[in-house]
Amino acid sequence: GAKKKAKKKKKAKPRRDEPDTSDPAALFNALFVDKMRGSLIPAELERPALAAEHVAGVSPEGTFGAQHLAGFVQKVAPKWRGAALARGSPKCVVISAGAVRATDLVRGLRNFPGVNARAPILKLFAKHIKQAEQEQMLKDRSYTLAVGNPNRIARLLEAGALSFERTELLVLDSTFKDKKGFTLLNLHGTTDDLCQLFQDHARRLVQQGRLRVAFF
Repeated sequence: GAKKKAKKKKKAKPRRDEPDTSDPAALFNALFVDKMRGSLIPAELERPALAAEHVAGVSPEGTFGAQHLAGFVQKVAPKWRGAALARGSPKCVVISAGAVRATDLVRGLRNFPGVNARAPILKLFAKHIKQAEQEQMLKDRSYTLAVGNPNRIARLLEAGALSFERTELLVLDSTFKDKKGFTLLNLHGTTDDLCQLFQDHARRLVQQGRLRVAFF
């Protein structure tokens, strides 16, 4: 008789330092529940932090190089050109795990349409820049693009200098690995800051459809 169809190969389980990024929203939701379990009521945890309609896009596998970021942001948020800006609330905030990677991402965004000396990218990380300086930058002018790390972004949000009220896109730099193999979604400490700032400052806007999340 005809041979039975070959069984589907089981997906190889990701190593601890190599999380499954085929569905980063599911990965984020699992992380969020794990980190916030002690501070949220069950009803809040039952509703996923991110549903499919909240995700603006996921970058194709193997395109996490900083040089691909500008094209990715353009693709998932093409309507920004000429859109009104608000002080203290950049149109797009990119969140990465470390300052070195954030610096690379700022370089990668320099060829984004409209970025120049008069319309720079806001750096929201601790390397060589004090929080007070960043607070003043946010007061002085509006920005289309900002790149930062969870801890400093959380501090600026708590200080009231930064807001997501007029931000349209959060880009989580979720697949890049540091020298030890950690990513934004599994680096101890960084994940706590990320989940807390999402709960306190982004989740309501995401649920309302005012803020979308993309995974780079």
